Amino acid sequence: MSIKNTTTSGRIILIDKERSKALIESGSIKMQVDLQDLIPTLSKSEQMPVTHHHNISQTVTNYRLDIRGRKPEEADFEILKFIDDSYMTGQQRVEILHGKGTGVLKKTVKDILDKHEKVKNYYFAPIEFGGEGITIVELK
Repeated sequence: MSIKNTTTSGRIILIDKERSKALIESGSIKMQVDLQDLIPTLSKSEQMPVTHHHNISQTVTNYRLDIRGRKPEEADFEILKFIDDSYMTGQQRVEILHGKGTGVLKKTVKDILDKHEKVKNYYFAPIEFGGEGITIVELK
């Protein structure tokens, strides 16, 4: 309720019909007001809902990340971002293509996947699909 000729609004706590008064609570203040001075307003729960539109551009992640030829410290961030983005877009299975090479990238991938809380399981691809050069990751 609002009080006529003021900017004060509040909620009715008690109505005294005999005296035509209402006890209004506005914040931490309580006051008595004549019933004729009350103006009905929509309560917060009755107010029209405000629609908010958020433009979140979530890039659709590919199911495969190729880190061949990268240094482990460069690949580290890419792998973490790839896993997080894949999880956020609902991917359940992704692949990390690290190649066979010296095994440094394969070890980097393993170390990251061992610690990542969104990783359910990981394993190498079947030999006909890249074998130990591709790690398949199952996400939670």
